[in-house]
Amino acid sequence: MKVYNHLYRDKRKFNIFLNATGLDRKKQTLVRIHSSVHSSEGLSAIAKEIAELLPNANIIGCSTPGVICDGRIMEDTCLVSIATFDGCSVETFCSDLTDNEKELCTELSEKLVRGRNGFMLLFLPASYTKGIKLVELMNKRLPGVQILGGAAGFKKKRRNAYVLEGTVTSGTAAAAAFVSAEQLLIYGNFVCGADISGQSHNVTKTHKSRILMVDNQSGTEWYSGLLDKSELEKDPDLSLLFPIIRETDIRIPFFVDYERKKEEHLTLSCELPKGSVIYSGYFNPQKTLDEMRTVYSDIKNSASEILFAYDCQSRMIVMHSCAKWEIEQFASTNISGALLSGEIVRRGNKNYYANFTFAIAGLSENPDAHIPLRSRDLIDTSAIAQNNIKAVNYLLTSSNKQLSEQLEYQHDKLKNSLLRNEALGLDNQYCYLYDASIRDLTR
Repeated sequence: MKVYNHLYRDKRKFNIFLNATGLDRKKQTLVRIHSSVHSSEGLSAIAKEIAELLPNANIIGCSTPGVICDGRIMEDTCLVSIATFDGCSVETFCSDLTDNEKELCTELSEKLVRGRNGFMLLFLPASYTKGIKLVELMNKRLPGVQILGGAAGFKKKRRNAYVLEGTVTSGTAAAAAFVSAEQLLIYGNFVCGADISGQSHNVTKTHKSRILMVDNQSGTEWYSGLLDKSELEKDPDLSLLFPIIRETDIRIPFFVDYERKKEEHLTLSCELPKGSVIYSGYFNPQKTLDEMRTVYSDIKNSASEILFAYDCQSRMIVMHSCAKWEIEQFASTNISGALLSGEIVRRGNKNYYANFTFAIAGLSENPDAHIPLRSRDLIDTSAIAQNNIKAVNYLLTSSNKQLSEQLEYQHDKLKNSLLRNEALGLDNQYCYLYDASIRDLTR
């Protein structure tokens, strides 16, 4: 099992690249293409060029605002990643049944997976809002399938996003690839750092991806009551810093759109199941570091020959330095992937649909193979702390009683904590910010 990553310019340079790799062009391959510079028609043309040079390529991909390659997130480029296998079978499939998650699950099960265990890449339309329901259905129907992927990424306009299967692009279809073998070893996990603030709340009424009522309050009234309505109206982007959390065991976050403040509902990136229990959340720097150390250690000690990674494009907005830092830890590897607008991630024995996550998967056919990682620990962790200063400053100066009381209660712990505050996950830098803010507020 090997992977060859190339930043595509034109057919001639790609042909030179193939010659340099010594790749058997007749061999069955999995080719992923992610572009932030091509229209759907442009990427379809590139896929045709690649198919001419690699006649047995199984091609899949989608649009993106940035690609992951060589330990970096790069904009304005097109990634072509070629994976070769020794004993795995590879197939791709495209489905137009995205309007009905049950039918889509059935089609993927019957026409692509066909009772086998393995690894699936799945790219959905950027406008797809049924990710939670689809993934839960697939967990039940396909328990032996680990999934990585999510909703297609986009630069400015969601309607310009697309998926690719073979040489055909679509803005409404789902594209999937399935890798299967008796000896295929798969590691899947993700990094997020989302944590819970406050008590649980019950979603009492929804309509598609809109939350109409929470605890019998309107969606906007509930959310603004958790934070500060006046501050949210001045800066709706604060909602990016405080997502909604579900799945309390692993803390799955979802983006809240508070721009529609004149409405009585909250708009999410996906539809919540009826009766969902949710929490207000924030991004905990220490938790991000803890999760990253777990993933790094797991990959170092697991059988892996190639790494696939997909990061949330919203994470690049909210936690830009952190997202770059996460990828940089794998600079010595063959990691490749792209930014998406929603992610399908794995932890334990389940797949989840989420936002704000960095999802990673390691594949191997050889139980003794290991990815070459740095021998030392994670480097330059200051990037994680720097990303949350805006959220912390807001929490410190907020007039919201619940948050103010929580901070006051934690005051002594914060001052005495050497490494981490148990409730808020704030390190020494935040202890300093807290004390400085209190001095300013009491003048």
